[in-house]
Amino acid sequence: MILLSMSKLSDPIRQRKLRLYFFHFKLLLKYLFLLLIAYIIWNQSYKVSTLIKNFCLDCSTNIGFKMKEVRVNGVSNFEIRETLPYIKLQNRNSIFSVDLGEVKEIFEANQWVRDVIVRRELPNRLVIDILERKPFAIWQYNKTFYLIDENGYKITTNVEKFQDLLHLVGEGADIYAASLVNLLKDKPQITSNIKHAIFQGLRRWDLIMRNGMIVKMPEHKIQKALIFLHKQFINALLPNDRIKILDMRNEEKYYIEPY
Repeated sequence: MILLSMSKLSDPIRQRKLRLYFFHFKLLLKYLFLLLIAYIIWNQSYKVSTLIKNFCLDCSTNIGFKMKEVRVNGVSNFEIRETLPYIKLQNRNSIFSVDLGEVKEIFEANQWVRDVIVRRELPNRLVIDILERKPFAIWQYNKTFYLIDENGYKITTNVEKFQDLLHLVGEGADIYAASLVNLLKDKPQITSNIKHAIFQGLRRWDLIMRNGMIVKMPEHKIQKALIFLHKQFINALLPNDRIKILDMRNEEKYYIEPY
């Protein structure tokens, strides 16, 4: 009787042990499976990540995030059609497939672009905001003409459309262009009569007037000399076809050399 009761009691114990054994066995299989996946990812991470990435991009395209429009703001001078093809719009892929950093670098390589911001407007628009360099003057150096901005940055050698800008000549004229233009901005009578300005010896300017008269500006106190010169233009004393050179290099006395 006692043996029989012990046998009956041992069945549930064996069953629990058996269930516990299978539980640990399945847990071990799970760990082995995870280790196998980790090994595959570790050794073929690029392939796996590429597959996952392409799958996600395809899914985003199918649910409406397909790029349909590119909007470029702030462009007025450079040819945008030369840049846009590099964005690979022909594929009409997912909006998330566009590498914003790559697009930014493409536009920044254009000399007209001072700064650029590239952003997505979901679900299907790419927006490129461009800050263009502003044409400031034409600089002539070693027989080559450059369109420059206010910092002296050489934008382009295509200057035909910008002939109304001040024409500067000589080494260093690009660097000191802004200071001269700022001094002349409230003196339109002088500016409109200047054919070009030559930077002499990295120190001072010669103003070549449209009638051929040369005005030699001083190295220092150029503002004082320009105020005097401006008054002569206002009073209709200049430009004068009989004057070859107006020498203002001496701050105390100005000299005139007639034809």
